[in-house]
Amino acid sequence: MAMEEFNSDRTMLDHIKEDVNRHLRYVLQRSLVVDQQPPQVVKKNTRFSAAVRLLFGNQSNLSLNMPKVKASIINELQARKLVQEQCPPALVGKSGSIINNEGSMAELQGQFGAVFRNMKLTNINRSDKKGLVTEEKFCILFHTKLQVGQLQHDIWTLSLPLVVTVHGNQDCQAQATILWDNAFSPLCRIPFVVPEQVTWNDLSQVLSQWFGRKTGSPLSHEHLQYLAARLFGDNQVDLSTSLVSRATFCKDQLQMKFAFTFWEWIFAIPKIIKDSLREFWNQGLIMGFVSKRRARDLLLSQPPGTFLLRFSEAQLGGISMVYSCTNEFGNGAIYIYNVEPLTDEDLQIRSLANRIKDLEELKYLYPDIPKERAFGQYWSPDLYPLEFPPYSDEYIKCTMCVKISGLKKMVILGHETLPIN
Repeated sequence: MAMEEFNSDRTMLDHIKEDVNRHLRYVLQRSLVVDQQPPQVVKKNTRFSAAVRLLFGNQSNLSLNMPKVKASIINELQARKLVQEQCPPALVGKSGSIINNEGSMAELQGQFGAVFRNMKLTNINRSDKKGLVTEEKFCILFHTKLQVGQLQHDIWTLSLPLVVTVHGNQDCQAQATILWDNAFSPLCRIPFVVPEQVTWNDLSQVLSQWFGRKTGSPLSHEHLQYLAARLFGDNQVDLSTSLVSRATFCKDQLQMKFAFTFWEWIFAIPKIIKDSLREFWNQGLIMGFVSKRRARDLLLSQPPGTFLLRFSEAQLGGISMVYSCTNEFGNGAIYIYNVEPLTDEDLQIRSLANRIKDLEELKYLYPDIPKERAFGQYWSPDLYPLEFPPYSDEYIKCTMCVKISGLKKMVILGHETLPIN
């Protein structure tokens, strides 16, 4: 009888120990987190960093034997094996080679962490040789073994999905893949499943937040209305229920006459703002997202010399000045001209403010702000504004000045004008 009770107690104790170890493994597994995410677009042979932290703290006496953490890159199928099939990390395999991919845990404020400062992806094995490289998603697997008591536990965590590129010109489409994944991936998903289409309301919020992070100012309701028209074309749609597919967003050409996608077009705009237009954009001096037709309608009701600034629909990363002027016949008809779009390279040669200063045709920023008040503080001073430079046998300075040229005579058709071919 006593032996039976002893065996029963021992069996119960074994069950308790098994439960404790299972719960401990569960806690340990979820206590390893990525403290600093690697960049989500990783260029091959470019250094990057990341860090992990163990939230379990020092209650497990880890300080007696600091564990090492190893980082490896895995693809989508390998990540699914880890998450869905509970495959041990050592058996999952890897999809490339990373140097400087091993770090030791160090104690920091009662917790342990490992920092990887100079990792470099030197090789990548792609699973789909025929697919677009900018759509294939990988992640970094961080794996370590923790000794707690007499037991050793395999624990791991995954970074956010990332795209591996080889050339800089792949960055645009890679960023589209990452933006869509970050914004629309469901909780507790199968790696790395995303919906193929989302509502315009959801996409518009994501675009506004993304644009705000890039430029300092989110998109307004009017901006988003314009973008919806740009995306859906002239089709009359109910924006509250309209769906946008990922292909429409970043793969299909933006209407037939343009050789680029909606994403490629909007992706180029924050760069020119950041490099050359940030102050003007954040001060509301650039209307930006407005169609040619809408710009014309706005300017036709304003005095001659009124102008506005809009992002070009045909030139990636281009900004255009649109202005009104009277015709040469003196009958009060108004012309609307669209100045050739300026790129970031153009604005590095001569700034937008100085170009506006140069053009005598431009007098008032829409609706009625004198250009001196809007842009004067950004104008470069004239070298010799009042008199001819004094004689000298040294070189004298010169500056660039912008002028309107190449205007064709127009045939007046009411308040609208068409160029004679």
